[in-house]
Amino acid sequence: MDLEGISLGVLIRRVVGRRFWLRSLPNLFHDLRRGAYLGGSGSSRPRQPGAYRAQSADYADLSVLFSSGDLRVRPDDVLVDVGCGRGRVLNWWLDHGVRVPIVGIEIDAEIAHQTRRRLASASNVTILTGDAVDLLPPNGTLVYLYNPFDQRTMRRFEARLSARGRVSDRLRIVYYNALHADVFLWSGRWTVTPMHAGLPYPAVVIRPAPASTPGPSLAPHD
Repeated sequence: MDLEGISLGVLIRRVVGRRFWLRSLPNLFHDLRRGAYLGGSGSSRPRQPGAYRAQSADYADLSVLFSSGDLRVRPDDVLVDVGCGRGRVLNWWLDHGVRVPIVGIEIDAEIAHQTRRRLASASNVTILTGDAVDLLPPNGTLVYLYNPFDQRTMRRFEARLSARGRVSDRLRIVYYNALHADVFLWSGRWTVTPMHAGLPYPAVVIRPAPASTPGPSLAPHD
């Protein structure tokens, strides 16, 4: 690239633009394999009370999030995408040969209907419409969240999980764009582990804290 005569602002826009397309083109390719482009910057539809607008994480980010340790899908897992939106995470799981039960929960009825119809041929996928706090499957073992709702609703979500008595040691919660991870950290009932893997947004893994663990528990980095 000839940099002579190019302003700093123009140069930044060119670099950012190239990075955008490097991430967007693979998303487009993988989306279309499952029937529709799912976008990446969010929905223009009004958000539901307590919920943020549906957004789609990049496939490259999902590959990082689910590639290590106990975050890999196990044969006895039940997968849950809280705020599944248009279903990119569901796509990722299906494209990686996941055959265990997959549950997507989406509060926006129109978006949930579109995702349910698009993935109708996947017999192991169920799309539920409504409040994830009320609909969270009790047998879920690997739960994914991409910043689905505000702090008040996150408190309700954490309280619902904790109210079930002893939470299964098999439960892992992958929380991406984790704006309200402090809800879990300060409850004292969970271990919150930051993930540092070159992701563009903060990510944490939340697991049940050992019964003898007092107060907040921030684990070492994964």
